[in-house]
Amino acid sequence: MATGANQLIGTQSLSNDVDVAIIGNGPSAIALSFLLSGYRPYWNGTRHPNQFLASKLPDTHSQSLLDQDLEFLSEGLTGRSNNPISLLFDHLLQPNADLGLNTPPAIEWRYHKELAIDHVVLGRGCVGGSWNDMPSDLQSLSYAQWLQLPDMPVSDYISEMSKEETAALERGQCGVIAQYYQHYVKRKGLHGRFVCGAEVTHVRRLEDASATDGQMASLRPFLPHCVSPVASCCTPSPLEHKTFMQLFGSDCSSAMANDCPSLNGFSPHRVPSSTISEEPCLCMSSSSSDGSLSSGPVLPGNYSSRSMSPSSLEDKPVGDEADNGRCTGRPRLASDEHLWSLSGTRRCRPFHFCAKHLVLAVGTSDEPRRLNVPGEDLDILSYGCPTPEKLRSIAPSVDAMRPVVVVGCGLTAADTVILALQYGLPVVHVFARAVADTSLVLNRMPPSVYPEYVRVSKLMQAQAALVRPGESVVFNNEEPYVSLPFHHVLSLAPGVCTLQDAKHQREVSIPCSYVFVAAGSRPNLSFLSHSGQDLLFSPSTEFQCRTNPLVVDPVSFESKQVRGLYAMGPLVGDNFVRFAIGASLGIGQALASKLRR
Repeated sequence: MATGANQLIGTQSLSNDVDVAIIGNGPSAIALSFLLSGYRPYWNGTRHPNQFLASKLPDTHSQSLLDQDLEFLSEGLTGRSNNPISLLFDHLLQPNADLGLNTPPAIEWRYHKELAIDHVVLGRGCVGGSWNDMPSDLQSLSYAQWLQLPDMPVSDYISEMSKEETAALERGQCGVIAQYYQHYVKRKGLHGRFVCGAEVTHVRRLEDASATDGQMASLRPFLPHCVSPVASCCTPSPLEHKTFMQLFGSDCSSAMANDCPSLNGFSPHRVPSSTISEEPCLCMSSSSSDGSLSSGPVLPGNYSSRSMSPSSLEDKPVGDEADNGRCTGRPRLASDEHLWSLSGTRRCRPFHFCAKHLVLAVGTSDEPRRLNVPGEDLDILSYGCPTPEKLRSIAPSVDAMRPVVVVGCGLTAADTVILALQYGLPVVHVFARAVADTSLVLNRMPPSVYPEYVRVSKLMQAQAALVRPGESVVFNNEEPYVSLPFHHVLSLAPGVCTLQDAKHQREVSIPCSYVFVAAGSRPNLSFLSHSGQDLLFSPSTEFQCRTNPLVVDPVSFESKQVRGLYAMGPLVGDNFVRFAIGASLGIGQALASKLRR
């Protein structure tokens, strides 16, 4: 129990508390970790195409944007985000993006070692979040350029990996984008901050900012020894490696090396560039057999000659009580700070540590929306877009008399239909809306950019069928696809899916071999009190990215209900990477200001 927090961190050692804990390890969390690691954005002196913003920038040339009035800079900006700071960051990183132009950024990045903030990033899966769960050959919805992170163009990574020139405005493959995020964390030296496979199960705030002796006494058995967390970017000390081996055993060291890159000694500032390409990816080996993405090559070289890289940092001496894994020091908190207690598991082992500030960076794909019908727990049903391996495994049991059923009418449902048809599987597409509904996203996709989604939209309209009770679904000879608008699932039984025809008010049972439910998803905030419902704009209704997000300050992204709690990405309405990373600017400024005081 004495080294419980090390069971979370592996070779990364925390002091008795960290300044910032980030839950979630997708693109928005990566961008925030980049800023918290000491990187600061500066206006690079170029003339910005937005005249209103350009008139304000000349006065900011000598100071980091984190030292500027972000609210003033963001005033008057418009775009596809309701958060002004997200719009500001987007305008600076990708000027004229909405015009389809690949204009160079208006900011440059400089590294300040002394401004780095102690933080840890916790993720249930691999670095990149839900991007690792998507079929690797599926095309991204956004242009690849709009998915990139600060100071490392995704086009450079794709070109280096494929050895071919890549068009600036071109959709990327989801597998390549996931590998780009993993590579980014390594290349920028952030990997020591990331902990994969960590399931946070309970978060609570210690109300007294100074933390009582009793509260700290209850936490001490879980706290690790006092080694500087910043040193985790470098090769682990013998004591750290010994602790890891004691916790996980020698048989786990190889597998864990993929989760904690500091175990294999990776450091872009210590390892020659010629050896970097041989390193495994952050979280998984190239021999994954469960359909997850294999690691791509890690590229040598620096993507920005104007960026300053962090130098190697030396380990601080181990504290007096390192042998028993305890820290007796109490957290030093400002009067406006609170101590957060985080608990959870990693590889079936518990962890428990404290943080002064908490950032929620989870996406909206944690929990699929269930149908809540009888038979939903049968093994003939799964949620989300299936992997190619899944489709191949069920293919032998699928035929025209036992088709697959796809439930939903969004983009994930369309992806499922596309993949199923690619594998020659007959599809019955069930959804509750009208095929001509103009609010359907599939009916609003430009054909030149999204031809595959337009094809599904046309199929939904052209091959809508009417199935009467007792009749079977009949497929035409051209495409084994039938859509059933105005239908929803009533119940499931082995080999049978019972539907409600809302238009004709009758039940219809159709034979099926498998059911794919793509009816949306929502974030999992069960580790918070009341599952975070009290943080929403309307606490009595379900979370919705656009209409019912978490209520935060428009500049700092700090919750208006709970101080010391921040949120970013889809939780605050920014569902696209291009805007989701913008909150890192506001949160980074707020945390730097508070911790500096």
